[in-house]
Amino acid sequence: MIGQSNIERLYSRLLHINYQEKIFGALKGFERKSEGYIAFCPFHNDAMPTLIVKSESPRYFCFACGAHGDWVDYLMRYKAMSSSEALKSLARVANVRGIVSENQWKIETMRSGLLETAMTVFTTMLFSDEGKAALMYLNNRGYMGEEIEHMGLGLFPGYNETLEVLDKNYPGENAADDVFAADNNRQMLAIPYRDACGRLMGIYGKAFDSEPEGYVPLTSMKYLKDTPLLMYKSTDCEQLVVVEGFFDAMLSDCIGIRGVIGVGKDGLTAGLLKTSAGFGAKKIILALSGREKTKRAIHLIGRTGLETRIVRLPEMYEDVDAYIRDTCINRFGKLVDKALRPEEWFAQQSG
Repeated sequence: MIGQSNIERLYSRLLHINYQEKIFGALKGFERKSEGYIAFCPFHNDAMPTLIVKSESPRYFCFACGAHGDWVDYLMRYKAMSSSEALKSLARVANVRGIVSENQWKIETMRSGLLETAMTVFTTMLFSDEGKAALMYLNNRGYMGEEIEHMGLGLFPGYNETLEVLDKNYPGENAADDVFAADNNRQMLAIPYRDACGRLMGIYGKAFDSEPEGYVPLTSMKYLKDTPLLMYKSTDCEQLVVVEGFFDAMLSDCIGIRGVIGVGKDGLTAGLLKTSAGFGAKKIILALSGREKTKRAIHLIGRTGLETRIVRLPEMYEDVDAYIRDTCINRFGKLVDKALRPEEWFAQQSG
């Protein structure tokens, strides 16, 4: 596995200062809209704003002419820069030291583009006849249309069918062979996993038709080492809410809890904590299932000097997902606001 690349670090820093406003700001009609920006597209004769610039990832796309890519690609097309020139220009602004490799940018861009293509297909399949069983599973768990769309979920059709789809979009590249796990040919829910600058760099699967119901990596996860789920939405948050399950994190995000990240079944690790602290987190609020995982996390955080608080769910609930579903939508947020100090939590455990 590899750690955060200089490309990811570069984009993370530039997104933190809203540098897309500098790159795209001179375009006609450029303005903030919802979670991104819109502008008149410079690549065709636009009669209305059709260019979308993301605020949580270094991506743009035009829903009229189909132009799309990352910021390097945009500077190449619009400013007639070479990829090397564009990378050096952005690296200077981001103050990224070390080599920002043109070849690495191409590799990471290819991977992210391939996975975006796959997830677009998976999402369409989830809302088709083929996805009825998966949607029923989600509905039975309380998830409905808007939440499912907000989470960006899809239906993984199996490795062979995925390969057929990607071969049509990336002919001759054999790129999918290095990305998707060839031994998984069952249908599963597909969960997008983005790196710290919002690029789609991995996909997890979750069974919906049988036990066990754990999360399975459908792709290699080498670009996501020590990156919590939803970290890209939390890089400007001094307070992070740490939950275990990916659905716990995604549902918390859906109901408006800011700075929530998912750490997976192993709980908070030193690497995940280091990444969180590296993006400015000063206070960690734990909402993990299981006392032992919570204890380990408290001791781990204590060695860093970061402030720690612990959410105590009512004993009948094993995870955040179930608690949110059974209570008023804002109840979990109130528990977060009333999170306990470590000494209070330990006292309650021994009481």
